[in-house]
Amino acid sequence: MKKIGVPLYLVLIMALAIGAGLFFAAFTSGRNKVRNYYQTQIENFFTVKQHQLTSQISIALSKEIQQIHEELVFMQKIEGIKDGKATECMKAMSGIVGQVDLISTNLMRMDKEGVVYCSNQDYYLGLDIKKLNTEFAKQILEDDKYVDHISPIRRQSVVAGNNYTNFINYVVPVFGREDNFDGHLVGTIDTVKLVENISKNTDININEYLILLDDNGDILYYPDTSFIGINLYSEEFKQKYGEYGNLVELFEENIKKDSGESVYYKDGKKLVAVFNTINIMPGRKWQIVLVDDGSNLRALLDPMFGAIEDQYRRVLLFFGLITLVITILIVANNYRLNRLVKERTVELEKYKMGVENASDHVVITDTEGNIIYANKGVEKITGFSQAEIIGKKAGSKELWGGQMDSRFYEKLWDTIKYKKQNFTGEIINKRKNGERYTAMASISPVLDEKGEVKYFIGLERDITKEKEVDKMKTEFVSFASHQLRTPLSAMRWFSEILLSGDVGKLTKEQKGVVENIQQSSLRMIELVGDLLDISRIESGRIIIDPKPTILSELIDGVIREVEQKAKHKKQIITTHYGKNIPTVNLDQSLIRNVFLNLLTNAIKYTPNSGEIRIEINREADYLIAKVIDNGYGIPKDQQESVFNKFFRANNAIKIETEGSGLGLYLVKTIIDSSGGKIWFQSSEGKGTAFWIKLPIKGMKAKKGEIVLGS
Repeated sequence: MKKIGVPLYLVLIMALAIGAGLFFAAFTSGRNKVRNYYQTQIENFFTVKQHQLTSQISIALSKEIQQIHEELVFMQKIEGIKDGKATECMKAMSGIVGQVDLISTNLMRMDKEGVVYCSNQDYYLGLDIKKLNTEFAKQILEDDKYVDHISPIRRQSVVAGNNYTNFINYVVPVFGREDNFDGHLVGTIDTVKLVENISKNTDININEYLILLDDNGDILYYPDTSFIGINLYSEEFKQKYGEYGNLVELFEENIKKDSGESVYYKDGKKLVAVFNTINIMPGRKWQIVLVDDGSNLRALLDPMFGAIEDQYRRVLLFFGLITLVITILIVANNYRLNRLVKERTVELEKYKMGVENASDHVVITDTEGNIIYANKGVEKITGFSQAEIIGKKAGSKELWGGQMDSRFYEKLWDTIKYKKQNFTGEIINKRKNGERYTAMASISPVLDEKGEVKYFIGLERDITKEKEVDKMKTEFVSFASHQLRTPLSAMRWFSEILLSGDVGKLTKEQKGVVENIQQSSLRMIELVGDLLDISRIESGRIIIDPKPTILSELIDGVIREVEQKAKHKKQIITTHYGKNIPTVNLDQSLIRNVFLNLLTNAIKYTPNSGEIRIEINREADYLIAKVIDNGYGIPKDQQESVFNKFFRANNAIKIETEGSGLGLYLVKTIIDSSGGKIWFQSSEGKGTAFWIKLPIKGMKAKKGEIVLGS
């Protein structure tokens, strides 16, 4: 009788096959999870560090460019440089050239035709910019000669040697004694020195490098300086670089963005590059590219992945062993993997030290703001130890926060959590010992593949000392303005005496000269007054004395002051005041100054027969005032600079050459200090509308030393 059934060896084979298959699937899954886990963790730390660095570099670069602008604006107003006489210009320039930090020793004064007639370097004398760069010359001499410019990068051979020095020109317009356009003042900036200056306060390590590009694709800085000055699209770039990665494609992709992360391929290797685009001036952008060469990441990942792959291959050799042997190997393998995890965790901790020992305050929080990581910089700046803050709310009153108005924190939270955007701004915090300090904060949400927030990365830098330096600068401006006031008042008084004929009758020609002196002194007195007001507000010396005020009556008084100017241009000023407008405690001198500036600008920059309208309405707990005109408007690409010191739009300069560019800065400073808000909408050729939002609870009284305009 035949036995019916499956042979035992087939059962064993099937059992072995099933066991081996189950083991193979389990081990492969475990191996991939380990790989993915460590790669994700390490890449996250690298990305955090690169974002931190690009934020530092962007802030430092913006400050350097702003300092250059302020130095040149200051120098172009100096007698000798301003009046267009070569001899006096050379004397003035030799006296100040050693006092600036960023402008490499070259300064040039050009006439209206673009020819250099004054310089601290003799070999620039007689240089004609039109022969160097026709397109740039046309731009600064014809198209936009009344505003600042930054030239394309230019390579110039060094006199002694075969090296090149690479520089760009920062150009500011110069206005003569009659405030008429009288050429330009040019300072050269060595891009290598500029980057060296920026790098002093950043933490770039040996395996990272920085690329700086302008919006035309010119390389402003590259570690190998032989590439500086080359355009990405030029034949020279192709010849030097050959098939050198995808830098051109990344530039075109990211120059339109403010920031981002992209994969950068170089020499067949996949690298992560962090991009940050900054607006150097209206219409001009530079792009910062920070690239890690991948050696740190590979040094950590390759041994770990190599060990896992070796283990995987060894296990496959025992594929045919019995299930018991396979089970034993699984147990042994899990033990080894656990030990490997511990070893690699130790190595990962070493890389954490890079962030851990950074001088800036760095925290990582969950989606609710609870701290899950903090570096040593937190304790250095705030005084709170890592053990004291882990698990607590970042920036709470229990820790270093709670010093700002609640609306500030509401806006911050809305920006990073709900809008999922970066937040950058100054913030007042408190150390553990109770001492208050000022920090520049940058908080970024990190999103998952679905676009949801995974956690937040916060970076803070203590800028208390920098604020103190700004305060000293403001006090110096105030002191200098005070010293100018007396001689300017004397000039005005003496010119009035001469014009009155008390010391003898003037000829027609003499009278014209004295009238010019009187007008110039009046403009300078007005400028000095504005500078004094700004320095007093910034330094907190202004007295704020709120009194019950009917805003409509205050505005009517301002209208009476300016209505003759409006009638002269046949302009119509109308008002609309809503019902139930309450009396509000306001400092009448400060708020009057706000509306006087806005109405004066509206009249000045609205054509003849134009219309100007003022409205007041109540919205919840605020008064909303609106000043509308149908004037020339503000160019869209310059609107972000409207509230900056000394800024005047291109079309405004052409229409009205006189003006300090301080009025709207003063207006915003007053409104901000009043707990209010100011914003605007404008369309070039159609007009502008300014909104002012003032709390009905009124302004807070403040003791000080002096009132505005005194």
